[in-house]
Amino acid sequence: LCTNTIGGRTCSCYTGYVLSNINECNTNNGGCDTTCTNTVGSYECSCNTGYELNNDLHHCDEINECDLDTDLCEHICTNTAGSYVCSCNTGYQLGNNSHSCSDINECSSDNGGCNQVCVNEIGSYHCNCKSGYTLSSDSHTCNDNNECNTNNGGCEHNCTNTPGSYNCSCANGYSLNGDQHGCSPVCDDSCHHCITCDSPNSCTCLNGWTGSNCCTDINECLTNNGGCAHNCTNYNGTYGCSCATGYTLSANGKSCTDNNECSSDDTNECNQICSNTPGSYVCYCNTGYELGLDDRTCIDTNECDENNGGCAQNCSNTVGSYGCSCRTGYTLDTDNHACNGKDIL
Repeated sequence: LCTNTIGGRTCSCYTGYVLSNINECNTNNGGCDTTCTNTVGSYECSCNTGYELNNDLHHCDEINECDLDTDLCEHICTNTAGSYVCSCNTGYQLGNNSHSCSDINECSSDNGGCNQVCVNEIGSYHCNCKSGYTLSSDSHTCNDNNECNTNNGGCEHNCTNTPGSYNCSCANGYSLNGDQHGCSPVCDDSCHHCITCDSPNSCTCLNGWTGSNCCTDINECLTNNGGCAHNCTNYNGTYGCSCATGYTLSANGKSCTDNNECSSDDTNECNQICSNTPGSYVCYCNTGYELGLDDRTCIDTNECDENNGGCAQNCSNTVGSYGCSCRTGYTLDTDNHACNGKDIL
């Protein structure tokens, strides 16, 4: 029986019959695209993950997560049936979480294809060349510069190109100057290390040389130690200063500055206290410790080993210190060493 009600209707059965719910899902899945769920007096359709129910409440439409900005892709989002996938821009690789992107160091594989120097950048890389070379149009190969093609390489006489560099040389009767570019006449091979050679027997010597033919090296170290604060080493035509261990040569190339080994963990090997000394350093230990045989490590001092630590009765060593205690029947004095009282028999 169907009874009209305000805004609706109700169903009922004749005497002896019971009202029974119809499971609409049993017929053609209730018209649902995916999942049909029977309810009392009705039914409902639902969709799988990645889909949403159409306005007709039966059909399922795919959700484009990329358009809804619900994805977690760091770079590129590509929609797929019921889901989406992430990818990265050129020069990046997808992380283990399949969403984030990290820079690819192209230089770590075959030097990025670079002929000489590979420089990694965020999302890319580029090639560079060493001095004396120029990067070719392929941006990877390095071509040797022929320095001799420009102003003869600065050479006064002959210029010879070499891979990545060049050399100057002089014509017969001339020798290459100290600047490795200019040429000076050789006076019957009698003048050596000259600034000027005016005649076979008239030479003006370069610094560091002496004698009529500029063949005698001047040992600068023999005069006032060459001005060096510590060590002076003579070389042909010159000399050099160096410093003793624990010092650094100053910018003037002569004086020496003490290194403070205590200021750096690379040079300070002290276990506890470091004290800088001229050219070196020494280690000390805190109270209750003593320096080991290596003069660096601090070892706990067992004060009880010497005179029982000054304790009247019991001495107990601790890390970096010690303590006194008394036997039963005695109490520790305020000096923390003596014991007051009598033995209990």
